[in-house]
Amino acid sequence: MPALIIGLIITLSGGISAGAAGSLPGDLLHPIKINVNERVKAALAVGSEAEADLALKLMDERLQETEQLAVKADLKTELVAKVDERFTIQADKLKGLIARFEAEGKSEVAAKLSANLNALLKVHEQILAQLREKLAGIDPANLDKIQTRIRAEIKNAEDINVRVETRVKAGDQSATSTKPDIEHRAEAAARAKLAAAENKIAEVERFLNAKKDQVTAESWNRASAKLDEAKNLVVQGQAKLETKAFVEAFRLFQKAHVTAQAAKLHLLIEHRLEINIPDRNERDDRDESKTEQKELDRTDKDNHDEDDEDRNEKNSDNELIELKLNGKTKLEVR
Repeated sequence: MPALIIGLIITLSGGISAGAAGSLPGDLLHPIKINVNERVKAALAVGSEAEADLALKLMDERLQETEQLAVKADLKTELVAKVDERFTIQADKLKGLIARFEAEGKSEVAAKLSANLNALLKVHEQILAQLREKLAGIDPANLDKIQTRIRAEIKNAEDINVRVETRVKAGDQSATSTKPDIEHRAEAAARAKLAAAENKIAEVERFLNAKKDQVTAESWNRASAKLDEAKNLVVQGQAKLETKAFVEAFRLFQKAHVTAQAAKLHLLIEHRLEINIPDRNERDDRDESKTEQKELDRTDKDNHDEDDEDRNEKNSDNELIELKLNGKTKLEVR
């Protein structure tokens, strides 16, 4: 799309386009977000890496929209069809993009995209599972449909990843390749994947340290544990490397890369949405504390009128889950 046309679209859409950025399925401005904002972004994404990054961001956006609808208790049956439709469209785009990269001989780009897609889908599937467990007012059947679709795409992404990795490891082997040649290429591929995994782990470690004071301790500890898992996978891969089990080493390094990326994604998504879902132990401790305080309040009737007592009773019985959108609007689901 010519730059002049893109500029015209941005100029004419103006505030409407900006207002549509935070819209959700079912909102009046959501079609603008999909058909204007995101098409402009696609036109500006030049090059394989840029296309892959945008495709992943849009899949992330589709899934975050679903989570926001769930937290707001707006994931109604009529919206599930729209959510599923948009998810399917984006999943098909990603599969098409991976197939195109493979056809163009860009196996490394295809492998990276399929691995990152797999990590992204798994993180969102976990978040939806948490929401299902801890949020009231959600129809389980609606979440079932979405989670089933995500799991199917996770399986598909894993299948694609295996296929693409096989091509990457095979490289340009020919019928005349000798065993030493093949082993040399396998070792080179494994060492390259080791370097990529170590770089990713270092990147995620810096990210976690930068976000430590901005997220809940529970979220940070969960991401940190995930990163430790990635480091352990690297150690296992290095042991395989020493025994010349290059294929197994490659797979372990690839898994370490995906695990580290998952740690970053989980924290990034929670930070971006600022979801704080207390676990059951935290809720039990908080409810017990509130019950004790309520009993103390009841012994001091001279200092508290009936209205205050009723309000304390209501607050103590409610289970509160908070979500801040874009750091501005706080939604409370009771």
